[in-house]
Amino acid sequence: SVIFGFSDNELKILIMEYHNTKLFALPGGFVRKDENLDDAVERGLKERTGLGNIYLEQFHTFGSKARFQ
Repeated sequence: SVIFGFSDNELKILIMEYHNTKLFALPGGFVRKDENLDDAVERGLKERTGLGNIYLEQFHTFGSKARFQ
């Protein structure tokens, strides 16, 4: 997931530190076998950032629950 924002007329992108390793990455996570990609993104963002009920847009990504069948 990529979180875009603006501050002082500058584009900002949220990155997070990975488990206190001084390595940084975009917020993300695993998709459970029983959930759709949209649900996984919403869950992951809520768990990692506390953000909920935000505008999300998906670009060229596919991930139905049937992907493992």
